[in-house]
Amino acid sequence: DPDVTKRPVVRLNEQSWRMVQEGLRLAIQDKEGTANLLSDFEDIKIFGKTGTAQAGRQGDHAWFVGYLRSPKNNLAFCVFLEHGGASSNAVALTHDLLHQMKDFGII
Repeated sequence: DPDVTKRPVVRLNEQSWRMVQEGLRLAIQDKEGTANLLSDFEDIKIFGKTGTAQAGRQGDHAWFVGYLRSPKNNLAFCVFLEHGGASSNAVALTHDLLHQMKDFGII
């Protein structure tokens, strides 16, 4: 059914939402975080989740999805590498893309 207004809405209380955001932030901030490579952005708050999707003999898909808050813009993103291997590969590409966006004054 294309009418999404009929679908149930999942509501989170404020405490649950804060816990989700904290987990997404720790992926970047924590020394052991799966996206710690992105911790070098001092004036940009990045929140994200890494993952891999098994894809059989051709190799796993790598992905990183998240959002950021910067002095210039807020944005959401998804980097998906078909047969890209480990999620760290998607994080590395995100790192490069975000640095270029910063260099161009986008974020």
